[in-house]
Parts: sequence; structure tokens; C-alpha cells
Amino acid sequence: MYDTIQEAEKILQVAEIEENDQKANLLIKSVICIIEYNLIKDSCNFFYFYLIGYAWYFLREDTPERIEKVKVNLKSSIELNNNYVWSKLYLGHLYFDITNYQGALKEFKNIDFYALKQNWRILKVKELILCCEIYLNDKLLGRLNDDLIELIKLYKNIDEIDRPVPLELKECIDKMNFKINDETYQQLVLWTNSE
Repeated sequence: MYDTIQEAEKILQVAEIEENDQKANLLIKSVICIIEYNLIKDSCNFFYFYLIGYAWYFLREDTPERIEKVKVNLKSSIELNNNYVWSKLYLGHLYFDITNYQGALKEFKNIDFYALKQNWRILKVKELILCCEIYLNDKLLGRLNDDLIELIKLYKNIDEIDRPVPLELKECIDKMNFKINDETYQQLVLWTNSE
């Protein structure tokens, strides 16, 4: 089992940086086949479900089948091991991508940030939580502004190497005409343009 997982993870790493979409998809589909074959032998292994969902998530095809496969497999992984944060993280990302902000918010808020062990990823999840709340108009305006100010402070205080690009936050603010002060907005523009 361990060798299969290592092999699958290596192939996925290559696929993620592959520039040619067709080649990347072939690599990802090969991982899906490898893991699905092993899943037949061990259908209670949460990590197999996670890897299949993760692989489908990175498949460079925007199809209903892809969305369904990501959901089904990551949900199965969570059912088998509710403490595995990566399943919740990628399910939250999928929900965010398909504008199911309620679902994304639920998954993101159930993540143990410290289990992620990556400052940039923790900051990105906090950004996506705030975006969901803005899209859902989930909090009072004053509270959302306080959360935004706090998030911007975190962005300013993190090492540049660990700072994710806040593209989703800027897009959300623009789309929702969310009012923020000019200095904060200009800082967001600067960070998103430095990508």
C-alpha cells in the first residue's frame, strides 16, 4: 500500500507542474486508475478516497463528472476519517470554485489550521472564509470590515515567501462592491499585481 501511495503522489506532483493539459490529465487519470484498483482491495482506507478526490480535483477538465467524483471521494474520505484536514480543505476548495459558499464555509471552518502546518495555506483558508462570508452576507457589515482589517494585518506581517496572492479576496470585494478604505484596497491591488 505504502509504495502505491508514494508512486501516486509522485505522479501527481509531476502532473501539477506539467504545462501541457493533455499530458497532465493522462498522468492524473493514471493515478486515479492505480488508486481505484487498490481501493477495490481496501475500501476502508480513507487515504485512497482522499487521493482519488484530490486527483479528480486537479484534473484539467471542467465537467460535471469531475465535480461529482471530487465530492463523492472527499466526502467518503471524511466519513472514514473526520480528522484528516486535507480532505476537508480540497472539498472546501471545490465548493468555493463552484460558488457553493455555504458548503465551502462549512468545510473551511472545520479545519484545524495548525494541522495544515503551512502559513501561506492557513492564510489562504482564512481569506476564503472571509470571501464566503462576504458572498453570503453572513455577518454584519462592521464585523466583516473588522475581519478584513485583521486579515490584511496577517498578510502584512507574514514573510513575503509565505504570503499567498489574495486574488479571491480582491475579486470578491470587486464583485460584491464591498466598501473598504482606499489604502487597504491599494494594498490588495499591489499584492495581486505582483503575482
